[in-house]
Amino acid sequence: VWALIDGYYSYGVAGGVDAAAYEEYVKGNIEIERYGDLRAVERALQHYRASTGRDARFAPAQAGIAIAYMQKMMYESEPARYLREASEAAHRAVGLDPGLADGHLAVGRLESFYKWNWVAADRAFARALPLHPSHPFARNYYSAYLTALGRHEEAVAFTRATLALAPHSLSAHTMLAQALLAAGNAADAADVARRALSIDPTFSPMHRFLALAYLETDPARAIEESKTILVPDEANVLAIRAAIAACAGARADAIALRDKLNQLRGVRYVRPTRMAQLETCLGDSDAAFRWLEEGVRDHELDMAMIASSPLLRPLKADPRFAKILASMNFPADR
Repeated sequence: VWALIDGYYSYGVAGGVDAAAYEEYVKGNIEIERYGDLRAVERALQHYRASTGRDARFAPAQAGIAIAYMQKMMYESEPARYLREASEAAHRAVGLDPGLADGHLAVGRLESFYKWNWVAADRAFARALPLHPSHPFARNYYSAYLTALGRHEEAVAFTRATLALAPHSLSAHTMLAQALLAAGNAADAADVARRALSIDPTFSPMHRFLALAYLETDPARAIEESKTILVPDEANVLAIRAAIAACAGARADAIALRDKLNQLRGVRYVRPTRMAQLETCLGDSDAAFRWLEEGVRDHELDMAMIASSPLLRPLKADPRFAKILASMNFPADR
């Protein structure tokens, strides 16, 4: 039996699953929704492990472990050390239940955004989506995959269809704003961001996309909007604010924020792509490429989006950028 709980497709206890294992799995789902909070990711991982401890063959919890490890990689130093655990759990979920969309979704997310095996990712998403065409995470991850590969028209159309299915989905609004910005349509991206913020004014990812949209038309407003980004991931928020300040012409403010980031780096993981964006906006392409090379070594999540990042566009004419993309197995025409 399948039941939709808080946006997740999951097995019901009526299907023969241990009740305690199922309860732990649902608790993990609740925690994994708290985007941007490493402590919540750790709690989710604990619940998913408790679930598989009760029933090692419970495939949804195995998929949850894979997703939790991928989330963990977003916030901790040397993130590549979690690749093996994430991969084993994702493929274990598929092996236990080939008809479970979440397993294929976890494989698709892993292969695209962490291992850069685009062909394998496309195959996994092609299996996940027909199993549950309205699965919220499957649709959002596939949208991000399309954007990463520069298939902007497809990404925008696909994500608009997702919003038609779930008009109040904040994550779908996020994916659409991202796709529109990557396509160079800042005005529509700003409209999408404002609609999302009318649903939830505290939704931090949308303040980031709205600030990025304002950069093209109202730099001062972009700086002010970036100050409303409030999530527990302090270091990476500071990096975003610094990059926006630099691109908006507030160089002294950006450098002051960079100094603060350098102090934080000893205790907090700062994503290399965030620092690359900052250095690009400050005009130091050599420093930006050093950060991107570190991102390749780390298998950092946002490296998959560098070809679509508005803040990194000044680097695209440099031959080193094509070399970075080639090292990540991007198609030659990307």
